[in-house]
Amino acid sequence: MNLSIVISGCGLVGAAAARALSQAGHKVRVIERVSQWLPRGAGVALPANATSQLAKLGLLKQIEPFAQQGSAISYLTASGDRLCHRAFDGLYPDDAPYLALRYQDLHEQLVAGLEDIPVAMGTEISEVRQSDSDNSVAAKLSSGEQLHCDLLLSAEGLHSPLRQTLFPGTALDDLGLFCWRFLAKKPDGFGHDPQLYLGRNDAFLIYPLSSGDVYCYGHRADQDTLHLDEAEALAQLQQCFSGYVPAVVQLTQGKMLENRLITGRMRVLNNPVWSSGRVLCIGDAAHGCGPILQQGVAQGLEDVTVLTEVLGGLTNKEQLPQALEQFRLRRDPRVRWVCEHSNTPLRLLSSEDEQLRNTRLKATGPIHTQGWEALFKSQP
Repeated sequence: MNLSIVISGCGLVGAAAARALSQAGHKVRVIERVSQWLPRGAGVALPANATSQLAKLGLLKQIEPFAQQGSAISYLTASGDRLCHRAFDGLYPDDAPYLALRYQDLHEQLVAGLEDIPVAMGTEISEVRQSDSDNSVAAKLSSGEQLHCDLLLSAEGLHSPLRQTLFPGTALDDLGLFCWRFLAKKPDGFGHDPQLYLGRNDAFLIYPLSSGDVYCYGHRADQDTLHLDEAEALAQLQQCFSGYVPAVVQLTQGKMLENRLITGRMRVLNNPVWSSGRVLCIGDAAHGCGPILQQGVAQGLEDVTVLTEVLGGLTNKEQLPQALEQFRLRRDPRVRWVCEHSNTPLRLLSSEDEQLRNTRLKATGPIHTQGWEALFKSQP
């Protein structure tokens, strides 16, 4: 049974959904708010469950030339003393790789497969109406165009306007962190594996990329800062990490690639928000969580795979509500686990006593691999 599906949002998850659902035979149309593709995001870390889903979608070989494969992760103090280290071998059943790459490279590869799918740029959904009489959704666009479909997907990200319209009581939770993200050239002698440096109430994570670049993420415990202009953000970044190891100081004091420093507060959805009638949220629009387990893209790709599977079992359009409930039942327990084990450790990482935290990490190992080991025991 083939459906007409409108996807609002053509980021990583929206583009992956468009490809997968179109390949499954559904009639897909995509709505994207921006009028042209511009550089956005910085880097993307893809643990094994993300690359496994990309393989199912036939995309893994396509992105591997743009990615750096990692084999382990290390946690260190701000002065460079190792707290713990864990290799990735054996964590995932089929040994799918851990990859890191530029957001832009991944997005370009996903969008490159949409040539036969209508993508309306520079417009967004302004109104949604659902009809029980003909089991359809009517979406009015800001351009004035009216679309009718069997299923409307919000892949609009954490700040999804569509989710806010359908679930007005849903609020984002602030984790008490101010964050910086940027790309830079890799320091001399830095290897191929990610390293997380931990200060008293701040942290700096370096992901090596291909072509000698790195993706950098930093945060500090901060309950107050809402927004900084570019100069203030850079100055505070440099001040925050001035006492770290030379590699971190070099990265924060040096030139950033594309001259882009992305800043903001760490906000999350503590509980997933799924569907209202024939409108379904996927990816961060449904369950945006903290990055400690690197599950943002991964869980969105799992959404795409499971949704494609449950829609494949339809024999008529009247069964769609039952299919969406089946999707929710499959995804909700796993996603709730991911949210809990991403958000709570991230809060603790830069708020608990430094000595107690370091002692615990030496005994238990990296939070990343602890979480993956538990998560990877089951499949979506």
